[in-house]
Amino acid sequence: MNWTRCLSTLLLAFLGASTLDAQEEIVVVPPLSAPPLAPAVVASPLERFWLLPAVEVGWSRSQRVPISLVPGQSLDMGTRIGFSLTGGAWLDSEQIRGIDASVFFLEEGRREFSLFAPSDRVLLLPLKNSGLGRGRGRGNFFALSGPEVGIGAFQALAETDYQTADLNYRRSLLRTDEYRLDALVGYRYARLSEGLHLYNKRMGGDGLLVRTKDHIHACNQFNGGQFGLTGEMQRGRWFFGGTGKLALGNICTTTLAEGAFRVNGALDPYGFYTRPAVSGERSHSGFAVMPTMNLNVGRQITDHMRVSVSYNFQYLSQVMRPSDVFDPTPSFVGGGEGMTRDATSSDFWVQSINAGIEWRY
Repeated sequence: MNWTRCLSTLLLAFLGASTLDAQEEIVVVPPLSAPPLAPAVVASPLERFWLLPAVEVGWSRSQRVPISLVPGQSLDMGTRIGFSLTGGAWLDSEQIRGIDASVFFLEEGRREFSLFAPSDRVLLLPLKNSGLGRGRGRGNFFALSGPEVGIGAFQALAETDYQTADLNYRRSLLRTDEYRLDALVGYRYARLSEGLHLYNKRMGGDGLLVRTKDHIHACNQFNGGQFGLTGEMQRGRWFFGGTGKLALGNICTTTLAEGAFRVNGALDPYGFYTRPAVSGERSHSGFAVMPTMNLNVGRQITDHMRVSVSYNFQYLSQVMRPSDVFDPTPSFVGGGEGMTRDATSSDFWVQSINAGIEWRY
């Protein structure tokens, strides 16, 4: 009986262990599936190209007319419409190295002054020495009108035409999400062409008709190397920028003085101010500087378009203007010996405000 009880005990222990093993069977839980990955946000590439056409409203330094008959001895060219185009491209995707270029021009400025004088009003034009007989001059003056010479008329017409362009290599110096600063090194060209046309007319009671005309022209062309800085700051969709450049180079000037002097039907191929000794074409060259400045503010409209308003200032030294070409006190003795020609130089500036639309890709 004892061995039977032991055998039963062993059998029950075995069966109990099997039951526990069955109850403790490891349940394999399938792994939780990972949530699908969100699509990666790929940053859009930086713009590589930009183009900014703009309409300019500009004004320039007035043209001096050193003749006492002209009020203030100058003629203001007034406000003119113009156009500018700026563009460029980055040579790498990081916007480190690039090129940019611009062109600027204003429409031709024209201003006229006319004066008519009856015979009871005396108008005198100064002379170095008249060489004129009685009734044709008063000492060292040419009488344009007066009781002794009759009625007279004077007219002055001034013209100004200006363009400039540049091409630069651009190198990034500083760039953050809100600021950037770039260095510029390049080439600058500018052309200033001006004319001054002077007309005198005198008609006496004896039928003597004196007419003179003088055409003075000066064309200045500047070529030089330039360097500068350009920067921009962004605040949300608004941006503020500025550019400063300085060009150093050579200015070549060509001047022309010609005219005609008619007494009744007799014609001489020189004018009142363009006497034979100071007529014809002449050329000069020298060193000049040309600084330029631009300030702008604008707003981003779309991913690739923005609008801006800018102020521009341009200055050119050592130019020769028509008032520098001729002598305002001519000589009537001989062929104009003792008169000066191309004796001085001046400076010239242009200011403008523009509005433009810029595209970037």
